Amino acid sequence: MTKLSVNINKIATLRNARGGNTPNVCQVALDCERFGAQGITVHPRPDERHIRLSDVWDLKPILKTEFNIEGYPSPDFIKLVKSVKPHQVTLVPDPPEAITSNSGWDTVKNLDFLKEIVSDFQSFGIRVSIFVDTKNTGVIPDSAIADMIRKTVDLTPKGIIERLKLRRPIYLKTAAFGHFGRNDKDFTWEHLDLVPVFKNYLNKN
Repeated sequence: MTKLSVNINKIATLRNARGGNTPNVCQVALDCERFGAQGITVHPRPDERHIRLSDVWDLKPILKTEFNIEGYPSPDFIKLVKSVKPHQVTLVPDPPEAITSNSGWDTVKNLDFLKEIVSDFQSFGIRVSIFVDTKNTGVIPDSAIADMIRKTVDLTPKGIIERLKLRRPIYLKTAAFGHFGRNDKDFTWEHLDLVPVFKNYLNKN
């Protein structure tokens, strides 16, 4: 399973703002792969404010890791995805004019719509991921999870630096092969030591 897929939309935004082809979106994607990313994500929008349709087609043949296309399933988006055939498509509920994806699908309200689209993509051999709004239907309410984290973890800059021991000079290890999804004792952000803390908190509350 892919643990880190890098979204390169902001690279495209910078390129578009500068004009020309610097930074080069395809080269950055390849660099991300070379440094350890296990996938590349793009979110093409109709106005091409960041990733362009041509970028999607340029990336498809050169990527060696998982290619994920994210977006709202408009007719044009569906046509693009079925033509490119990425490894995965991620469906978000925000309309094309939205600035960014910041919410999930109401899967109850949109059940029939999503079932039809998911089935359509799967028939092309494309795995489907969906941004979901749980509507507090999870085993633990979202608000309770947020409250637990605030009460058990020091989220101040000082607290984060101390907990993750970020002042240690471990440049050699972090200079290549990515920072995430690696089983290394020095990569404190990968540790699961908070799991028993969270379990203990939930058992008491």
